[in-house]
Amino acid sequence: MMDLFADHYAGTPNGPTGAEGQVFRDVLVEALLVDDNDADLSNGTPNDQDIACAFGRHGITLITDVDSVHAELLTHIANDPIPMTADNSYPWYYNGADIHYKVNPSGSWNVVAMTDTMNQFEGFIPGQPAGSIIYYYLSFDDICNNRTAYPQGVDAASNPNIPYVIMVGFYEHDLQDFDNFNSGWTIGDAADGATTGVWEIASPVASYTNVSNKIPANLVQTGTDHTPNDNNNFCAVTGNAATSNIIQGNNDVDGGATTLYSPVYDLTGFQNPAFDYYRWYTNNTGNSPNNDFWKVQVSNDGTNWSTIENILVTDRSWRHYGFRVGDYILPSSTTSIRFIAADFPAGSIVEAAIDDLRLWDIVEKVSSTEDISVDYSIYPNPSNGNFVLELGNVPVSLSLYNTLGQQVKQPVVVNAFEKYVINASDLDAGVYLLRLEAEGQLYFEKLMLIKE
Repeated sequence: MMDLFADHYAGTPNGPTGAEGQVFRDVLVEALLVDDNDADLSNGTPNDQDIACAFGRHGITLITDVDSVHAELLTHIANDPIPMTADNSYPWYYNGADIHYKVNPSGSWNVVAMTDTMNQFEGFIPGQPAGSIIYYYLSFDDICNNRTAYPQGVDAASNPNIPYVIMVGFYEHDLQDFDNFNSGWTIGDAADGATTGVWEIASPVASYTNVSNKIPANLVQTGTDHTPNDNNNFCAVTGNAATSNIIQGNNDVDGGATTLYSPVYDLTGFQNPAFDYYRWYTNNTGNSPNNDFWKVQVSNDGTNWSTIENILVTDRSWRHYGFRVGDYILPSSTTSIRFIAADFPAGSIVEAAIDDLRLWDIVEKVSSTEDISVDYSIYPNPSNGNFVLELGNVPVSLSLYNTLGQQVKQPVVVNAFEKYVINASDLDAGVYLLRLEAEGQLYFEKLMLIKE
């Protein structure tokens, strides 16, 4: 032990405050490197089990960061086995891996043992019929009888984290990604009491527990939206900090709840409607950490609400979750979802975000109109007051919305080959969305209004 300590000491890893977990793991890896005799940790070291288990007794293991080596599956075709893989960097260290899954919320948990192929674990979830939602997680055992599940905390006896989710045999019917400033969102409820950190639709500003060390371990509020390959970086977020250089707590949720309502969906005619979304939630810092619930609820009348999520667990990542409407309520023409973040005395740091809410069904969306190319141009953009729309071959109905999805100009019909001036001089500076509808098709253009 002393020889190991002496050889290891000079190379002991270090890191900034907030990165202790990674540093402790690096110390374990460094100890194994000192003990190694063939420059290959993948096949173990002479004293690997003694070293690994000694660290394991202090909660320091190699079963970490499995999320980075398991590609979460989000959708899958019906009745087809669903492959699962996870990288295995240290074959000597692992003593097995399992897939835990259930089909739909009322299903029972099933366990499938994964095969160790030396380089990775492999397994399959049996194929499921269209319209199923699979909830699953992975667990890993090491040679020291430690078990870790991913997502972390998903197997906790109380207050478990949400599992991974796979939408099986669904077709996308609607996407609310906020980058197109989707209309119909409403902020605020009569029961809300939050004085800061109220929901807004904006480009998120990151916040940290330590602004001098802006590392993922110190991140509290996300600084990026979820939508892949977009240039606008918009989502719904609980109050932006003034800048990312201000320590956590600047415009986090304080004083009560803040509620975000989705658009109202007409689900009549849907066979098996379902929703999924991506959310960010943290509540594990501040004066009273881990005591404030994150809630997601669905309603078919706007009055009575059924709970989808009611969770205390912080997860500093964009987590995917989904549900079938019929498992909670009878789908109706007035179906909506609400997202609630709250902070009650004595005050934890609560931050949340929502992005990419999608509506699904087991039948494909059918367009009732033939695609028509609409020829138009808008200038100047940015503008300090007036925007000019020059229209080509077909008439359009246009309306203007702000970033909350609120209509700020009444709809106007513009005839084909007409030039129309959009007077926005009475509006505040900022980003607006111009909605153009022609022959049942929708077009969106972002307008930047500046005030000099």
